[in-house]
Amino acid sequence: MTRYGYVGIGSMGAAMAKHLLSTGHPLTVYDVNEAAVARLVELGITTGYPDGTYRPNAPVTRGEMAVFLDRAFDAIASDGVLAPFEDVSIEAFYAPATDALFDAGVTLGCTADPLAYCPLAAVTRGEMASFLARILAG
Repeated sequence: MTRYGYVGIGSMGAAMAKHLLSTGHPLTVYDVNEAAVARLVELGITTGYPDGTYRPNAPVTRGEMAVFLDRAFDAIASDGVLAPFEDVSIEAFYAPATDALFDAGVTLGCTADPLAYCPLAAVTRGEMASFLARILAG
């Protein structure tokens, strides 16, 4: 296969097998990332894109990062009322996750006036480190 080889169903476990069968598209990743992606799929932290791809070279947005962190640290509590970020629609797939991060004090957004989260902006390694440090500090 090419560098974008298909990940084998056996390495993905039952969750990935179910995903592959339901979409008809194999999740594609670089070979070097296969084990890491498989583990994140098994843990329910990532599901890939609706077309069955993972896109390992695509940048991660702040909205996607919020979802990853919310799934990885399921102890993050939310009050169920969406955070007042002006740029996060209630329909956005990342809305509950950004709310949980806001309620937990992990993020105050990217701007204060107006209060915004910037969910479509790429997250930097420094921002990711800050989010993780705040979550781990409890």
